[in-house]
Formats: sequence, structure tokens, C-alpha cells
Amino acid sequence: MDMAESFFRITGGSTESQGEGEEEDRSKIFLQLKPYCLELLELSQNPKKHASSLPALLHLLRSSPPNSLQPFFDYTLFPLLLLLDAAVDCRSSQNKSESSNIKRISDKVAEGVVECLEELLKKCHLGSVDQMVVVLKKLTYAALLSLSEASEEFREGVIKCFRALLLNLIRCSNKSCLCKQSLDLPMLLETRDLLMPDRILKLDLEQGECLLAFLQSEAASAAVGHWLSLLLKAADTEATRGHRGSANLRIEAFLTLRVLVAKVGTADALAFFLPGVVSQFAKVLHISKAMISGAAGSVEAIDQAIRGLAEYLMIVLDDEANLSGLNTYKDDSFGHNSNKYKSTTSFLEELRQLPLKAQSKRVLESVNGESNNSVSSKTESGERSNLDLGKGMGSFHVDRTKEWIEKTSGHVNKLLCATFPSICVHQAKKVRHGLFVSIRGLLLKCNFTLEKSKQMFLAIA
Repeated sequence: MDMAESFFRITGGSTESQGEGEEEDRSKIFLQLKPYCLELLELSQNPKKHASSLPALLHLLRSSPPNSLQPFFDYTLFPLLLLLDAAVDCRSSQNKSESSNIKRISDKVAEGVVECLEELLKKCHLGSVDQMVVVLKKLTYAALLSLSEASEEFREGVIKCFRALLLNLIRCSNKSCLCKQSLDLPMLLETRDLLMPDRILKLDLEQGECLLAFLQSEAASAAVGHWLSLLLKAADTEATRGHRGSANLRIEAFLTLRVLVAKVGTADALAFFLPGVVSQFAKVLHISKAMISGAAGSVEAIDQAIRGLAEYLMIVLDDEANLSGLNTYKDDSFGHNSNKYKSTTSFLEELRQLPLKAQSKRVLESVNGESNNSVSSKTESGERSNLDLGKGMGSFHVDRTKEWIEKTSGHVNKLLCATFPSICVHQAKKVRHGLFVSIRGLLLKCNFTLEKSKQMFLAIA
């Protein structure tokens, strides 16, 4: 306890005053935070103790402005992470089998912890790459818990914490930093889907670490790939549960994946994962054709999946990002003026030449059986050849050559042809609108890379 109090004094007392009024506000926040944080520390050591501090701390975090909380971010984060660790340890099946002395953290406490952590991550910025790695690891361990090990509210709360962390990663002041390639929010996001997080007006980046650039780097590729897999798996798990599955958790998983993809934001960082991500999205959309209820049939979840798939393709197969491999597709004007794409007259001419519906149906049926595996089985050849060129085992980089673009776009086209036409006649207007917005985005961003899909896009748009 003495060590904890010493830690709190150091972290809480290290702020510099910027005016008497601001100093007074910070002092008030600290005096309110201190008893809650000390009680949480005791709770991590004695789980049977009544957890009255968690609702009170959550109320304080929600009612306090970001500028007042930021100086005490480490101070508040410390006991929350301790409790999160304890909650995960006592729920993990592996830990239970190895030790019978693990103290049980109740579901109510575990859910309260992730609620407080989400609010803290919404309003405060992480201080360093090391701190970001620590928080990501702890959230990853929590996200690995199965539905039999953790409550729905806890698992959903962990995903929200991860999204809050991502949303508060902002571009640094270095104009040449790679973070400028990141997107603030998903490209096809509707304003009602997600509120921008509270922002601190000024952020001290004197330490020279850009957290957003780290997320985009190869050093973070394994973590990015792991979270893409975790989020897709969480969504899929709820769908397989039928009417018992949580549509809300499924929606949160897709929305968070969209934020992750936007924050990474570069084809270089995301291309390696395209086979698995696209095939999983195709599976989601294929299942949705037959489901009208339950988590799998959730209109909001289907809309999120459609937009998420389109956004991923708009980044990885973006014409501008693949210029070096598009030399056979480019016309003379490409890259030299804002009117890079074919004229409206050309699009109308393509519409006139579209095949009859019966012919289209036969084409779709012919590729439907192999839709789930076609991308992953074929595109991996590009990745293996890349490893053979000396990139080393474990590299998460793909050389997006002309051959890679042709093969990938061909398999993506099969997947889209097997799913998009059925979605355009979905009974929900929201789903049909989401498909229209997605097709428009793909035509604008992937006009050349997805050349094979354009007739299908134009037929159903």
C-alpha cells in the first residue's frame, strides 16, 4: 500500500500549473480521484471487498473535462489495469487449471473496470509507445476470453476500450511523419455511427514518439493482424449463436475494425492481411442472405460489414497507392489531373453492354462455391514469393506488383460477384444504401485495380 501511495504522489504531483484557476481545478480532481484509486488497488488484492468506488469513478471520469484528467492519466490507469489483469486471470481456463488460488473478480466489477477504462481512454492520450504496447497487450488478453469465460458486457467493453484507444491516436506535428497517411475516421462512416472523441487542445509530443506512426509500422503489424482476427472472430462467434448471439457486440466489432483499418490507413501495412479479411467479410455477407433475424441478420451489422469490406479494399487496392503496378491499366491522363476516371459517357456505354440478368446469375452460381477460399489460397503465393526474396520469415509485407494486383483483383471480383448482387435486393433500405455508398467509394478509389468488377458495380448501383 505504501508503494502504491508513493506512486500516486509521484504521478499526481508532477503537473505544472498554468494559472491559479487551472491549478485549483486539477487539485480538486486529484482529491476526488485519490480515494477511488486507492480503493481499487485494495479491491485488486481483496476481491471480496465491496466495489462502490467503480460507479463513482465512472461518474467522475464522465463529468470531468479531458484537460483536467490528462495530468492524472497514469495515476488512474494503474489500478484499472491491475484489476483488468485480475479479472482476466481468474476467467482464463488455462490459469484455472494451473492454480486453484486465483481470487475471483465478479462480473459486476470486471464490467465496471472496462467501463472506466473506456472513458479514460476516450479522454486521455497515451504517453509513449511503451505505454501503448502495455495497454494493447492487456486488452488483447482480455479479448481472447471466450463467451464461456467472460460475460457479453465484458467482451463488448474490451472492444470499446480498444476503439477508444485508437480514436485518440492523433497525427503528430512532424510534417514528414508517416502518420499523415492515416485517416481520422473510416471513409464511409455515417456521422451518427460514431462521435469524435474529446480532444485535448495541445498535446506534448516532445518525447519524439508518434504513436500513430508506430501503429502503421512493421513492428506493430503482428498486433494489427491479431486484432483484425480477434474482431472478425468476435463478430462471427455471435452470428453462429443464432438468436442467442449479441447483435450489439457484432456491430461494435465491425465498427472497431473499421476504425483500426482507418488508423493504419496504408496499403503497405494492410495488404498482407487482405486474403483473410476479405474472405471473412465475404462469409459474413454470404450468411446474411439467408438470415433475417438474430445477430447474423442484424441490419446494422450487415451495413457495418459492407462498409468495412469496401473501406479495406479502398485502401489496399487504391489506384494511387498501386501506381507502380498499374502501368498497363493507366491512361495518359491518370495522375495528371483531377478527372482521372472514365467519363460518364463511357460508363453509360458499359451499362448498355452489360450481360442479361440470366447470364449474370449463371456467372454468380459458377463462382459461389469457391468464394470463401479463392482469395486466401491464391494471393498467398505473392506473399510466399516475397518471403523468398529475403524479407525473412515473419515479414508482414507484400510487394504489390502487377501480377499481385491482377490475381488479387480477380479473386476479389469473384467474392464481390457472389455477394453484392444479392445484397442489392435486401429488404432493408439501410443495407441497400450502405451497398450503394460502398460501390460509389470503390468506383472512385479502385477504378483501375477493380476493373473486372465495374460492370457488376454499375449494374446493381
